[in-house]
Amino acid sequence: MRKYNPNNRLISLHLPKTGGTSLNFVLKEWFSEKLHLHYIDEAKLPSKHNGGSTDICIHGHFNHKKNAGADHYYPEDKQYITLLRNPLKRQVSFYNYSRYMIKSGKISGKNHPVAKAKDIDDFLLNCRPDILKFFPSFITKRNFKESIEEHFVHVLILEDFQNSLNILAGKLGKPKIEVPHSNKVRKKERPKAETIEAFREKQKFEFNLYRFCKNLNQ
Repeated sequence: MRKYNPNNRLISLHLPKTGGTSLNFVLKEWFSEKLHLHYIDEAKLPSKHNGGSTDICIHGHFNHKKNAGADHYYPEDKQYITLLRNPLKRQVSFYNYSRYMIKSGKISGKNHPVAKAKDIDDFLLNCRPDILKFFPSFITKRNFKESIEEHFVHVLILEDFQNSLNILAGKLGKPKIEVPHSNKVRKKERPKAETIEAFREKQKFEFNLYRFCKNLNQ
């Protein structure tokens, strides 16, 4: 994988419901005031960080389909990290967290895919997750292995978070940090076994991506 160069920005791709809040805590400890956030507001796109210092990290929800992709904002800094999660667990978490947020009035249910689903099985059978929209636009289903090997400093795995974090700390030359997982939802709906099987069949690419990156932590 790519060797970390502190003279270039480190771009941290925060994928929804993958433990990005915990990773953000660690990055804040490591980079302090040199950590800059990139989150899309409903009204406007995030501004670009133009500072000229070293050892800078940009962390947030990059999305090239919303004109906020990592390579659109920082084409000169092709060194990335991200945190992946088992695709099934990620979608189940997204469903339960979204239902909680909608029911509590914290987000609108209008046109939300979770609000349209009658239950978690209906959601998983009909959802169309597009994980690659959160990655740089040059990464495709055909070249993802080569692109990750060439441009990523590391890909962490949520199910092996502490080990992944320790590996990343070594690559960045940062101290090891123990951090608990946060942002949990207590009440959860769980899918049927036949739904899980159908979801795995439908999302073969995302599971292949997950397995490939998981092996990078061994």
